[in-house]
Amino acid sequence: MNENDAIALYRSLWTECVEATPYHYLSENTMEQRRVRNAPTYHAKASSSPHVLAMVDDLLRRTQTHESIRSVLEIGAGTGVFTIPLAKRVPRVTVIDPSPGMLGVLRHNLKLENLSNVEIIEGSWPRSFSGKRYDLVLAANCLLAFYDLHEALSRMIQSANRALCLINPMTQRPRPHDPEFRQRLKQIDRGPDTDSLHLLLGMLGTESVYPLVRIFSTPSWSYPDVGKLHDRWAEALNLESEEEHAQLRSLLTENMRESEQGWTVPGISFHFLLWADLTVNDNAQPRRNNGKQGGP
Repeated sequence: MNENDAIALYRSLWTECVEATPYHYLSENTMEQRRVRNAPTYHAKASSSPHVLAMVDDLLRRTQTHESIRSVLEIGAGTGVFTIPLAKRVPRVTVIDPSPGMLGVLRHNLKLENLSNVEIIEGSWPRSFSGKRYDLVLAANCLLAFYDLHEALSRMIQSANRALCLINPMTQRPRPHDPEFRQRLKQIDRGPDTDSLHLLLGMLGTESVYPLVRIFSTPSWSYPDVGKLHDRWAEALNLESEEEHAQLRSLLTENMRESEQGWTVPGISFHFLLWADLTVNDNAQPRRNNGKQGGP
């Protein structure tokens, strides 16, 4: 298989992954309504979650080790879970996010922290690619929003002077909008078994980028009310008939467990953090300014 065939295969498999998520079958207006509704709660949960704090610490340690990182581009910044810690340590941070609701919470959080070194761009990637270069490019928990991940990654690499960091869930825990559940609700085909980490590493390899990988265990978050969960996932699945609603309630009852913290999905899933140093190649020589790099 030549490189072009490999890229086409990765793109095809990634598209199947995206089409198994709400990014595919919810309208942008519905997605934004959900973001606005959930943004404050999401930020409170994420910014205090042990596994998120561990990823923030790992990112900051790598950033501080690479002392020449003075500017950061963060794609899909959301409410600022990673933005705020970075802005406290890096002179200049630029963020790009398509959600006015998320960015509204981010602006509020930046004011609370008295941070003025963050430039906010409301837009989508790679459409907002300007050709500017930054020492570090970060994309956290937003990769499944990109249908053409290969193009998105290529633009990220072109924008990064020194390092690229990608953070994303690796193994999704069962949820009603995942293929296993949607198959039972609507009899659609399962998505590919290949997880996002393998596809991402393959696509980065076609760009001669070979990152270091760290895996973080991710315990299930708890939810106080199963009824609210039903309403949220019914919206995500765009359910219409009472039969489908009944199936969803049954699936929630089967898969959720009640504890002192609330209702949770049993088990643990994982996030990965990829860090690629773009200043060296396989021979530890400075890379050329052409958007390519080799592994550390």
